[in-house]
Amino acid sequence: MPEATIIYKYKFSENYNPVYANGAHGGVAPQGEIMLNFFLERQSIPKKQTFEIKDNQLGNEIAEKAEPHDFRNSFIRYIETGVVLNLKTARDVKDFLEQQINLLEGLSKNEQSNNPS
Repeated sequence: MPEATIIYKYKFSENYNPVYANGAHGGVAPQGEIMLNFFLERQSIPKKQTFEIKDNQLGNEIAEKAEPHDFRNSFIRYIETGVVLNLKTARDVKDFLEQQINLLEGLSKNEQSNNPS
């Protein structure tokens, strides 16, 4: 039996809104903390495209009139949120993520063994 207990209650901000991230960028900040910015990466889309009209039908794109000109070769990273972690918290988050990854991998292996192809 534990000698003492502690209860954490979670209170969510009115602005709480989970967002999808498919990547992160960051590093060690000058204050010795880890800065981690989460982003959503996607291919760039044009702001403007111009197409020929032939016989009242949409024809070929006039590629040199597209804006921006490099949209086919570029990607956008939308940074929605970031976190700053001290060393202890970073280790705690790492441990939490490892536990969740192990759980998912276990579930995946379980699923595969229950559904042989």
